[in-house]
Amino acid sequence: MTEPDEPTTAVTEPAMVVPGLEVTARQASVDTVILLVTGEIDMLTAPSLDRSLAETADGGHRRVVVDLSGVTFLSSAGITILVQHTANAAARGVRLPIVASATAVLRPLELTGLNTELDLHGTVDEAVHDA
Repeated sequence: MTEPDEPTTAVTEPAMVVPGLEVTARQASVDTVILLVTGEIDMLTAPSLDRSLAETADGGHRRVVVDLSGVTFLSSAGITILVQHTANAAARGVRLPIVASATAVLRPLELTGLNTELDLHGTVDEAVHDA
């Protein structure tokens, strides 16, 4: 299957907004959606990320890119959600690449050793176009 040369740039309404966290979905291609996550992922905001990932993953996409480049804090609750959704996606044949370029995201993933277990990328472009 070929992907379009120019990804769709339509931005949907924020999938979920809670104080401290915003998750916005954007269709990148026919089978790829990008979740742009900004703010802090802690025990209070992690359930919102969980719901957004679940709703997006159930949308029939083959790839759900989780862009954490706007995340300023990542707690163990957020890490747990990323691990769970990565496993759930893999079981359904869905890829869940994660854009992790900020120290606030990379450092906890490195400390837990998950930087070698999760599908991490430095940019959205890399995550969208990686085979």
